[in-house]
Amino acid sequence: MKKNPFFYIMLPTFNRPELILRSVQSVINQPYNEYKLVIFNDGSTSDYSELEELIDGCTKVEYIKSRDNLGINKSRNIMIESFLKDINIDSYFFTLSDDDYLMENSLQIMSKEINKFSSIWYCFNCKSNSKHLSYKSNYFDNSDYLNYEKLNFSDFLKEYKGDKHFVFKLDHFKKIRYPEKYFKNGFEHLFYYKIPSRIQTIPITVKVIEYYEDGLSLSDIYKKFDSFDVRFKELKTLPFK
Repeated sequence: MKKNPFFYIMLPTFNRPELILRSVQSVINQPYNEYKLVIFNDGSTSDYSELEELIDGCTKVEYIKSRDNLGINKSRNIMIESFLKDINIDSYFFTLSDDDYLMENSLQIMSKEINKFSSIWYCFNCKSNSKHLSYKSNYFDNSDYLNYEKLNFSDFLKEYKGDKHFVFKLDHFKKIRYPEKYFKNGFEHLFYYKIPSRIQTIPITVKVIEYYEDGLSLSDIYKKFDSFDVRFKELKTLPFK
């Protein structure tokens, strides 16, 4: 009989003390108990006292406050490294942004579906509530996977259906990290290309995503994007020619 997967949930946040309350509530209200939520406050200048009161005494929640703004990639890597030191048998991890939230019974659904397949990379559908933004609306359009299938990441990109909820098996990530050296935020695809696995799609929606105008904390994502030298140095680390 398979054990229930243990989920490590990383939740980076920057100057969104009101918005993150919804994200955290969506986790701690789950009836599924096999999880640890790590909140990484990435050098915020806003008052997070309401969040701190909410999680006070919650044994399943760890709260990390950084003095400096490190960026999403660095903060995610710090959390992955902390998970590996505290690894549980049959452990998985995923990211929950402070403008995302889990749907009801999501952890239970993820647990049930993961137990059906042998994989290190799972892909669940998301519901998008981001149409109010000033960006082109089709940039945020999501379409669902309707079937269970195995995809290479290159095929996933060719038929891109919008943002999805990725869940990863932790013990395969001892050396794989987000690209913090050259990119403070974004460029997650450089992380995904390093994963030695196909993606197992699960045609079930488990998370709601809502993008806001201030999405990336002190982002340098566009400032460095045009530097060919920087991009080439990072691309050379990927497992393809």
